[in-house]
Amino acid sequence: MVAERKGARRGGMTPWHAHHIAERYGLLAIIALGETVLGTLAAARVLTDTEGWSLASIMVIGLGVVLTFGLWWSYFLVPSAEILSVRRSKAFVWGYGHFFVFGSIAAVGAGLHVIGYGYDDHYQVSTFVAIASIAIPVIAFMLSLYLLHSWLVSAFAKNAWLQTSALVLPALAMVIAAADAPLWACLLLVALSPVMVVLSFELGAWRTLDAQLHRAVTSAKAMPLVDAS
Repeated sequence: MVAERKGARRGGMTPWHAHHIAERYGLLAIIALGETVLGTLAAARVLTDTEGWSLASIMVIGLGVVLTFGLWWSYFLVPSAEILSVRRSKAFVWGYGHFFVFGSIAAVGAGLHVIGYGYDDHYQVSTFVAIASIAIPVIAFMLSLYLLHSWLVSAFAKNAWLQTSALVLPALAMVIAAADAPLWACLLLVALSPVMVVLSFELGAWRTLDAQLHRAVTSAKAMPLVDAS
């Protein structure tokens, strides 16, 4: 970061292609999401071995897949490359901020694996521990993604209630897990967190995001020298 800052002052900043970088980060997110698929498969193996194809096992496996696609879809809601191409000074925070995005995705995969331990007689894993190991990373993912998107467009989303719900649902899942609710019911609340954001976006919230994106790009093009400094 120091080297790039000094180089920028002298007109020698390392050249990079915004769309290529955004694509690379997107592919890394997809690779990290592979951990959630592996975690779901690991849990499925234990569940089917101990309980067979019961309601609980079917729900856990299905919700693991739904959660994976919800995280994937949420990540790609904002076209980051369009902003980075005109606001290159946003790159450092956006790039290093992905540490939390990638880490939380991988942690979700580990948490899904923990669910399998909850059904294995060789381990003493409570429903609360299993759900918390997924819910906390999902909260971290949704929060970090929201902040990164806000950083890119220099504005917070207007649908604050939806963003709040996306964080409250996993927390609520931990509460009912502590009250001995069925594991699949708790996992359903966690999976609804990214799904709600995706459904809201597809049902019309994309207009707000598109307007924020347009304003950010237009503002950056109007002041190219200020943004690049």
